[in-house]
Amino acid sequence: MDHGFPPSSIEPSSSSSSANSSIPPNLAWLQDLTISLCIDQEAFRTISPAFKLAGYTKPMLPHHSPRTGKQKPPLSVGNDGNASDLMGMAEFMPLKWESFVFHHSPLDPPPSVRRLSANGDESRDYLS
Repeated sequence: MDHGFPPSSIEPSSSSSSANSSIPPNLAWLQDLTISLCIDQEAFRTISPAFKLAGYTKPMLPHHSPRTGKQKPPLSVGNDGNASDLMGMAEFMPLKWESFVFHHSPLDPPPSVRRLSANGDESRDYLS
């Protein structure tokens, strides 16, 4: 199926180290992260798509205040990393492309994201 994207941009790489070589060292843990969403409609028709890291976009520096347009001083995060690393964007893509069917009528509520889990561990609630 043609999604309109080059194949390399829609399929997570099996070699995460080469695909994500631009990730700062203090964010390397993202390479092993699998994010799962639990989405349902009125507690049934549950789906659980999973996502892996597909890329990392470095921040555009210097950081400017959206209100004043003036440059802000750099943040301090300690010895384990650079604050500018935390302003980038991690891009996650689905492990496989799927489509899901939900009911749509005036009386049916829309589907809702109920849970976000990391690496299959559902002991923490990341949405509340």
